[in-house]
Amino acid sequence: MKAIINKYLNYSKKCIDSKIFRNYFIVKNNKKIDLLQNGKLSCAKFVSEVLLKFKLIEYAHLRVVSCVKDMNKNNWKKVDINNLELGDVLVWDKNKSGHYHMGFYIGNKRAISNSEKYRCPREHHFTYMGKRKIIKVLRYKK
Repeated sequence: MKAIINKYLNYSKKCIDSKIFRNYFIVKNNKKIDLLQNGKLSCAKFVSEVLLKFKLIEYAHLRVVSCVKDMNKNNWKKVDINNLELGDVLVWDKNKSGHYHMGFYIGNKRAISNSEKYRCPREHHFTYMGKRKIIKVLRYKK
C-alpha cells in the first residue's frame, strides 16, 4: 500500500508548476469555452488525473463532487482529520466563488493542490494558514 502512495505522491510533486491540467475545452453555441478557466478551476482535474494514472479511480474529473463520488466507489474511505497520513486527499470547503477545492496531503502540515492564483499545482500549508476549512479527508483502503 505504501508503495502506491509513494508513487502517486512523487508524481504529484513532479507536477508542481506544470500547466498540463489547465484547460478543458468544449464547443457551445459555436464558441470554444475553457471549463477550467485556464487553470483557475483545475484542482479536481489535477487530483483525478494523478489518481487515474495509478488506477485508483475510474475517470478523470473536472469537479470535486464527481471526483469524490468516484473515489468513494473505488475504496477511498473518509477518515478523521486529526489522523492525517501521507497521500490522503483533502477536500476544502467552498470558497467565496462557491467552489470546493481538493489536493494531496504530503506531510508536515503541507499539501499540494492546484493554485487559483498561479493556475497550476503548488505546495502550500494544508489549511492555507487557517484560511480554508478541510471538510473531508479521504484515504485509499484496499
